[in-house]
Amino acid sequence: MPPATILGAHPALLKMMESYVSLGLATTPCWANFWQLVHTSATTYLQETATRFTHLAEITPTQLASLTLDFVGQRVAIIYFNTLAQCQLAAIPANDARWHDLIAALRCFVVARQIGDDVGDWQTDLQVGQLNYVSARLISRFYEVNHSQAIDLERLVGYQIRDETLWREFERARLRQILGEAGLLTELGPGLTKLANKSTATLTEVVAELDHLSDKSLSDLVLEQRRAKLW
Repeated sequence: MPPATILGAHPALLKMMESYVSLGLATTPCWANFWQLVHTSATTYLQETATRFTHLAEITPTQLASLTLDFVGQRVAIIYFNTLAQCQLAAIPANDARWHDLIAALRCFVVARQIGDDVGDWQTDLQVGQLNYVSARLISRFYEVNHSQAIDLERLVGYQIRDETLWREFERARLRQILGEAGLLTELGPGLTKLANKSTATLTEVVAELDHLSDKSLSDLVLEQRRAKLW
């Protein structure tokens, strides 16, 4: 079948498979992870397809609720195999914590980056009948505040301009996700758990402290930390 006739990301997936097979990965234990990640990505893309719409008024609460941070990470799960492949090729033992910790770190990066992309693309995506994480949260928030008001893109844009706390809450949601995945939770592997145990703060205390910083966004805090390390 010519690549031009294959939909979506299938050509890229086939090229990835060719590369992995040529490296001998198809006969290694981690190859089962490849197919598991392919299935996760495919299932999530199918779920995303079910949220497509023609008019904003057609969107249901179920569709909005399905676009979670877990959804964001699972949709691109196949790219995690690149890291697993490197672990396999480097002959890292199967019980080594790096297998878990590297994927946890990669997932944090992917989710944080996708939220940033969604912030910039939500209006364009809605115009072509596609929800993303940010637009789903924004529409849910709109309905919470405007219970009976009809929704359209113009009203939604006006609402997000008036809501001064909306974008800061997106940043805090992203921060909670990152802390939950790579900071102080028990699902971490031994490597990251050891680092987290050195902290004297709890996740609740960190989030509570950030919630009091009403004049600073997450980006401001990150920049401050970078300057502290550079200078």
